[in-house]
Amino acid sequence: MKFIALTLPLMTLVALQACAPANTYEGQAQRRDATCAAGTVAGGVVGGVLGHQLGSGKGNSVMTAAGAGAGAIGGNALACQ
Repeated sequence: MKFIALTLPLMTLVALQACAPANTYEGQAQRRDATCAAGTVAGGVVGGVLGHQLGSGKGNSVMTAAGAGAGAIGGNALACQ
């Protein structure tokens, strides 16, 4: 399950990259937007999975949400440079 949760965002990123037109300004902008969105989503998923591993009991939900938020921010910062 964890393997699927980690590979699904990466496969989505590859699929989105293949859809953008290649050598036009619009194609570059579409690719940049797709990469930015995919990085944000992938970061959120990875952060949520890691946060879920750290929490226990009622804190599990809090840690999952905090991890997802922090991961989304980090993924956005890395992908949208």
